[in-house]
Amino acid sequence: MQKRFELFYNSIYTLIQVYLFQLVLFTAFRITFIVRLSDASEFLKLPADTAKAFIKGFQFDTLIISYGLIIPLLIYFSETVFSIRKI
Repeated sequence: MQKRFELFYNSIYTLIQVYLFQLVLFTAFRITFIVRLSDASEFLKLPADTAKAFIKGFQFDTLIISYGLIIPLLIYFSETVFSIRKI
């Protein structure tokens, strides 16, 4: 039983790493688009609005990444609970 939970913990740890990687990737794309497609001085004039925009982008990215990672999470959870093979 302990071995199952260790495998589940390792799977969750892997999913967290995937989540953080994708979040950094999406944020890097957002910064690249801002730098490339707009005037950076406009964003420096309104730092509070820029911060709110990045927070909203972070929330949106988290939502999208979570939708993608829910299926592997359910698979890992079901393997832990309903495991047929003896570990």
